[in-house]
Amino acid sequence: MKLCIATMMKNEADALIEWVCYHLAIGVDSFIVANNESSDATEEILILLSEFCDLKYFNFETPKNSRPQLPAFNYMLDKYKQDHDLMAFIDADEFLYPTNGNKKLNEIMTSTFSNNDVGALAINWCNYGSSGATFKEDGLVIERFTQHSLHTFPANHHYKTIFRAKDVSRFINPHHVETTKKYIHCGGKVLINHPDIGLGLSSDVKWDEIRINHYVIKSLQEYFVGKALRGNASTQRPVDRKSYFLSYDRNEITEKINSSIVNNTYLKISELITFSKKKFGKTPIYLQQLEDYLTINSFFHIDLLDDSNISCWAINRIGSNYLLIVNQTDGEKRLLPNINRPDVLKAILGTNCMDRLRCGFSYKIDKRKIKNIKLTNGFVEHVIFST
Repeated sequence: MKLCIATMMKNEADALIEWVCYHLAIGVDSFIVANNESSDATEEILILLSEFCDLKYFNFETPKNSRPQLPAFNYMLDKYKQDHDLMAFIDADEFLYPTNGNKKLNEIMTSTFSNNDVGALAINWCNYGSSGATFKEDGLVIERFTQHSLHTFPANHHYKTIFRAKDVSRFINPHHVETTKKYIHCGGKVLINHPDIGLGLSSDVKWDEIRINHYVIKSLQEYFVGKALRGNASTQRPVDRKSYFLSYDRNEITEKINSSIVNNTYLKISELITFSKKKFGKTPIYLQQLEDYLTINSFFHIDLLDDSNISCWAINRIGSNYLLIVNQTDGEKRLLPNINRPDVLKAILGTNCMDRLRCGFSYKIDKRKIKNIKLTNGFVEHVIFST
């Protein structure tokens, strides 16, 4: 079954590219975005993304005497539900996360909704703190913030919903939908709502197979110049920003997300950079920082290159292994690393991580046939020889 994520965003230029590429990497099929009066590069990025993947967007003005989120959600539901099997309405700081790291999200959803009686799945938050970061640093949100709250943190009782679109009539609140079919919780049992608060919070917190990683504050800088300035999209009640930050800055558990998801997110970003270069003839300014980050974290060295041999190594801090591509007059050879280089790992990464130990190449070649030799990890390409 195909899954569409819908959201409302305001001034999310810093978050939008990673958020879309991450969800593409885990198996989301399409996106719908309500752009709520953004004044940054959000709309410019949405235009590019709408050409790069299956993403629709429209501009949505805040209704008078109301907050925009619930009206935007119900508008998107009414307009688009007939076009999609499953939908999830989440925010730009929320990342659907398959906790086993191996299955694609659409595979999990196909299994979950194979029972036609199931109409909606409630997925709990896992709230991430600042990981002690004061300022915004380079790299992805999913890499930078590795510490989250305990399972028992009260805010984790919040859930968002993936639902069978045609069977839902409306959003009761941004967390809970009105469906004609069964509302279940992760793990497959019927959802039991919180006894004191009700719809939108579950009685128990379940992170079985899938959860929502909620990067609600990020660093101190990002919170106060981002989320705090945007305001609350769902309520008009004033918020004590200092107290909010301190209450959500929960860093009790250190847990890095699955490295293959990080790598696949970077691959999608790399594809987007390549796509944008073809479209514009250069990298747009809002992608330059990510492109630079990919490049400066990649290292290689040629130890030997003569008429009949090549010996080299290549490694990057991001995590994906390199291939040596030898393009010859009679075809192309794609060669895997075949030499362990603990000295390189120690010097570059400061570690002896066994799954990345093999980062050296030593192969026989016939230089008379060679057109070019490249090292690539899917994001960055180094041409090390060309005729």
